[in-house]
Amino acid sequence: MSLAQVLWIAARTKLLQRLLAMSAVMLRLRPGHSKTCGVAPQPGRQVSLDRDDIRAFYSGRARCNAYNLCPRCCRGKLRALRREITTLFKDCLTLKRDTMMVSLSLGFPPNTSLATRWDLLQAVLESLSDDKSVRNARKAVGKERGYLKVTHLLHGDLGWHAHVHLIYILNRTITDEEAARLETAESLAWQRLAKSKGCIGYPPAQRHRLVDRTEKDAAATARYLTKALEEIEFGDAHVEKDRFACAADRGNRSAWQLIASAALAGDVAAEAPIREWSAVVSNPRTHNMFLRPTTLMERLHAAASAERNSRRRALRIAKEFDHNEGMAA
Repeated sequence: MSLAQVLWIAARTKLLQRLLAMSAVMLRLRPGHSKTCGVAPQPGRQVSLDRDDIRAFYSGRARCNAYNLCPRCCRGKLRALRREITTLFKDCLTLKRDTMMVSLSLGFPPNTSLATRWDLLQAVLESLSDDKSVRNARKAVGKERGYLKVTHLLHGDLGWHAHVHLIYILNRTITDEEAARLETAESLAWQRLAKSKGCIGYPPAQRHRLVDRTEKDAAATARYLTKALEEIEFGDAHVEKDRFACAADRGNRSAWQLIASAALAGDVAAEAPIREWSAVVSNPRTHNMFLRPTTLMERLHAAASAERNSRRRALRIAKEFDHNEGMAA
């Protein structure tokens, strides 16, 4: 066995041990949900971690497909979402359309539950889309109807902090001045609407950022939106937090980080917020972490694919022409 294989199996074993421990915490904190990754289908049997000369793997594993709750099953969903977001950015680059990442956060009334805070956040967000000044500002920059939405949940000394990151898809490229005007209109409306719901819309916690017209920035943005994947596997997202993160994120931990802390460090204080989080996200019909404008994304992908094919045909014809010209000379 090569050194590379030994190192890969060791890393894989460490990851599987981590996921198994996190799954055990979720099973213990969610009584009555015995169908959880890390638990064998047969009563009384446990999952074992095995290795051979080429791999590390689980034996007796039950797959639960609890995509919002299971640290194993969620990883596949996050990878798929990251690919979809990356493809969306690539399609917009092909079609010469700008995209904008918008981060919106609230200061919530004290001693309110995660479900209440999430509902307040959603209510203010819906009111924002109905605001006349915001509709006019969005129309001015050519924003398409709908947006991609990712909700991030973090827990700290003040309880759960729920905030959203939105991706606006525009029908053209815009200037920094146009983007600033949209940010001003939405920020003012956000503060006003937050106050009407008994919340505070801190201006420093609101961010509007044009995604750079580069594949590098598109990939970095997609990684941040799906940073839960790294939080599950490594504990930290390893992303450019100062560039992307909400101002209220500092010092807070995600649910996956809480679960890892309870599983690997015996953090008993993490168990209560984990229970509250799992009870809320277990019903994606009322509290969905991810929302995609599927129809718009499919339409853009079809148009971008056609454009890329057209460019390839034009390049092939140009090369054939140059070749024929050279032969004639």
